[in-house]
Amino acid sequence: MAFPTALFTRWAVVVSAFGLAITTQGVKICVDTTLQRVVGDVYRGRAFALYDVLFNAVFVSATALAAVVLPTDGRSYVVLAMASLWYLFIAYTVSRRWPRRLVRDAVTDVS
Repeated sequence: MAFPTALFTRWAVVVSAFGLAITTQGVKICVDTTLQRVVGDVYRGRAFALYDVLFNAVFVSATALAAVVLPTDGRSYVVLAMASLWYLFIAYTVSRRWPRRLVRDAVTDVS
């Protein structure tokens, strides 16, 4: 997603934002599924409410941070590079620490 955005054209930013939004929703669906599977019925509503508040708070915080960090025209290759490195770090960390056994069990557990 970093390359098209680095062009800083309207369509490049739209395409990158769309890709990032699809990815974010995919991750949210995975977390929602995990919450439904792991959290007991008694606490599920509260867990979802807390998770949704935190999810939305991240967007508000990111907007506030962008307003402070970005220049007035919104173009910053440094911020774009740092965000790209952050996404790569998260992807690497998740790929190394994800419990593969749980994924294998979830696939074979489908009845």
